[in-house]
Amino acid sequence: MIDSTRSGDPRLIQTFAIRLGSTPESKDVGLAAGALWVGISATLEPIFGAGGVSALFARSVFLTAKLFPTLEAVPDVMNLSNQLDAFRSFLSTLDGAGAAEVAQALMREFHGVLISMVGTALANQLLEPILDQALSEKRPLNALR
Repeated sequence: MIDSTRSGDPRLIQTFAIRLGSTPESKDVGLAAGALWVGISATLEPIFGAGGVSALFARSVFLTAKLFPTLEAVPDVMNLSNQLDAFRSFLSTLDGAGAAEVAQALMREFHGVLISMVGTALANQLLEPILDQALSEKRPLNALR
């Protein structure tokens, strides 16, 4: 797994890691990433609009692809639902650890982009309810099998 303190919001990455558990499978990573992005979208759409949230995701994918060039396979479409489907499909081609690494890097880049737009305090305030909800589901996804 990636060092969660290197950059981005440590709580965002830690929440994601808790939801994955210690040995995630790529489908678990896709489910966890999808759930977080759905929450992010629901929170940010009233502020940025659906197209704005989709653009945030696309920009995050673009920046993450600099570290993981195979991520360029995720199409740049202006519809978050289609983007998430493509991202989950991409993650399913990786092993669990690789999928977790890419998804965590994407979360870090997203947090950085959001901070550049609204500042650290507001970015963290906007993400707080999403993280609280994700953490309220205490069991890792792989413990649900």
